[in-house]
Amino acid sequence: MKVSRISNIPVLLTGLILCFRLYGEDGTRYGLAFWEYGAESFQDSGEAVRLERRRVSVEGHSWGYVHDYRAFGFPERAEQTVVGNGHVHRTGPVWRRETDTTGVRIAPALAVSSNVLRDQRDLRIGDIEPAFSVWRRSPGPGEGAWRWGLIGDTRTGAYRVLPVLGWESRWDRSVEAALGFPDSSLQWRMSGRLRLRIEAGPDGGVWHVRDRAFTRRSRLEAEGWRLMTALEWMPASLLTLGVFWETGFARAREWRVGDLDGGRVEVNPPDAGGGGVSLRVLF
Repeated sequence: MKVSRISNIPVLLTGLILCFRLYGEDGTRYGLAFWEYGAESFQDSGEAVRLERRRVSVEGHSWGYVHDYRAFGFPERAEQTVVGNGHVHRTGPVWRRETDTTGVRIAPALAVSSNVLRDQRDLRIGDIEPAFSVWRRSPGPGEGAWRWGLIGDTRTGAYRVLPVLGWESRWDRSVEAALGFPDSSLQWRMSGRLRLRIEAGPDGGVWHVRDRAFTRRSRLEAEGWRLMTALEWMPASLLTLGVFWETGFARAREWRVGDLDGGRVEVNPPDAGGGGVSLRVLF
């Protein structure tokens, strides 16, 4: 399976960093981060199935940008009949504001198949995912705080607005915990240059796909919850290198996409894990 790449995305994000640096808030640093995932392969009804993924983002105090690429390799019996080729992108800006007690994050993303992004044809307002989160922090037990609010996105396999409820705390600036729904995380600063991160939460999505001739439209839906463990090394103050391992859980994993005959193709991935590497540079 040939992996489609959008070659101008790194150039776009580099240009965004320059714009943020020129017109953003004084003294604000921006980071350019890459995540390269190892390919995941498994069998579905005796046929080979594959998933590839990479992410790149610009991270700033208030503004950022995230691009997430995935290549769903459906079984051979379905590859010639599904709408699209399984290569999808979610790309868009991020804006956030946060204080000690409140926060808001707005991240509208264009979620489409690779041919739509490449040819810029048949774009519609419905192709944009209006992702957002709003939350409030209030005093909690154990010198921690309660965090509650709302989050809306497609990570559960459909666009849903879900409650946010969790407890978070920090110990001696070396350990940070945020335990709750739908996302949880734990960070441990093992030394001045080494950090351990554990994250859990939904990691699916919905993408609007077209066939090669742009005559048929469908939705590629992926349900999935994941557990990620990462070890990050900071050899310099402006550079972070990491390795990570992600585990997906079979009972919460499913891929669905329309086919050219008006039906649907479904794949149920098993419990699986895969590693990857990450890089983050500050400017």
